[in-house]
Amino acid sequence: MISIDAPTQFAAALVFGVGRRDEAPRIAGVAHLVEHVVMSRVRRVGAFTNAMTTDNAIVFFAQGEQSQVCDFLGQIAQALRGLDAVTVEEVEAQRRIIAAELGELDEYPGRGHLLDRFGSRGLGLIDLGSPAHRSHTREMILEFAGTWLHSQNATLTASAPLPKGFDLALPQPTSALGDRDAGDIGQTGWAVSPGLPIGISMVLRSHHRSSLVASVAVLGEALTQVLRTDRKMIYSVTPYVVDIDPSSRLVLFALDPPSDDILGAAVAAMDVVRSLAADGPDPELLRVVLADWQTVVADPQAHVEALVDVAASVLRGYRDPDDMIVPDVRSLTGSDIAETIRTALPTILLTIGEVADPRATLETLSETLGLDPVAQTEGHYARMNRTRMARALLQRDVDLVSPKPFRGLRGHQLILDAERVTYVISGQSMVEARLDEVVLAGVNQTTGAWDLTTANGGGMGIVPRDWRGGKRVTERLTAAIPAHLRYPVAMKSTEPDEADRVVAAAY
Repeated sequence: MISIDAPTQFAAALVFGVGRRDEAPRIAGVAHLVEHVVMSRVRRVGAFTNAMTTDNAIVFFAQGEQSQVCDFLGQIAQALRGLDAVTVEEVEAQRRIIAAELGELDEYPGRGHLLDRFGSRGLGLIDLGSPAHRSHTREMILEFAGTWLHSQNATLTASAPLPKGFDLALPQPTSALGDRDAGDIGQTGWAVSPGLPIGISMVLRSHHRSSLVASVAVLGEALTQVLRTDRKMIYSVTPYVVDIDPSSRLVLFALDPPSDDILGAAVAAMDVVRSLAADGPDPELLRVVLADWQTVVADPQAHVEALVDVAASVLRGYRDPDDMIVPDVRSLTGSDIAETIRTALPTILLTIGEVADPRATLETLSETLGLDPVAQTEGHYARMNRTRMARALLQRDVDLVSPKPFRGLRGHQLILDAERVTYVISGQSMVEARLDEVVLAGVNQTTGAWDLTTANGGGMGIVPRDWRGGKRVTERLTAAIPAHLRYPVAMKSTEPDEADRVVAAAY
């Protein structure tokens, strides 16, 4: 139980230390579905009630009269204890609601900076989305809830002490607590990616939470002032912040420059970060950031809302249960912040959208950005010279497939062997997906198209009917990719652009 004495209307939340980053690609979205199913079994109590699935937690929240809030929390606990009674029809109804909530293209994998950085695991799942969510089952819900939504992975937060003797009687775990993501820093360097026009992320480290809080704020404010206010290069700076261990915090800034000046804005953004690492913020910038923080600290409602994040961090081991003190940033200096940002420089990942300049090369872009390109493993066939390639393609277990005429795939080829599928665009790229690294495979029930996602976050779209020998392509993919990784795609019209899925995997 975590509580504060806040002069607000009574509020409390039941927080479970599991979120989107703890799922697996095939069941991504099941936490959201569990949340919906539980809420669907709770009657109205008069108070404001809500539930949400975040990156770190599943939260059931209420604010109003104390008796109403306690009634709501009791019903949540009762619903969790009674999940065995949930019917297939109830699950299907909530799946339909979630599909409407997610909107168009909900069945296809997303793309984004976190996926580029971490691949199809941990925080990368947030960008991947939940493409298989329409085929989540009652059994998946019960297994997930038994692993995560129980008394050993939950805590209460409240804006005032709860009544004496109040007990939710949460269910006991039915299996061992699941594994969490390892908390590593993922890919570093720079890469071209269609996920964002510009994404800059880094891992800030400090044993003082005040320095982490202030450094994130200083970075965001400086990027906004220089790139938007002063130079008019971007429209906005959108931050994303998440803990990865007790003393480390990942921060991502998404920037949106015009498409014809992505590289210029990326260079300017890196200049801002490096300047802060070298010299720290100027006194006026630091004054603004500290003043903004004090405004937040003075708001009791902000404290109530922050308790949920505190609870999730405690449950996940990112914060000491006895450390409930709001960080005091007033004593921080520019040098403190410079040091925190300086130690983060080796952890930077910069992703940029397509660069308009056709003269740009890997070497010139690396020199311009002052970063090394993201390390890439060269593909099996890409390593071969022409002679070795010809011999390899003559092997009995290798199929070389060409497209049918008038499909817009001139110059494209597929190579399928026992270990991989390789997509070749003549003169441009050769993208490989190792079959033992496929973590998700969507199969369109109308067109037969396959959408593969690999462990590193790459993807590949294949429409067998567009290829000579398409039946053989389908047979090989079906035989090679385990059934538990496949999911049916019901969408009948819009398909992801095949070339885009291949390009996304190439960087």
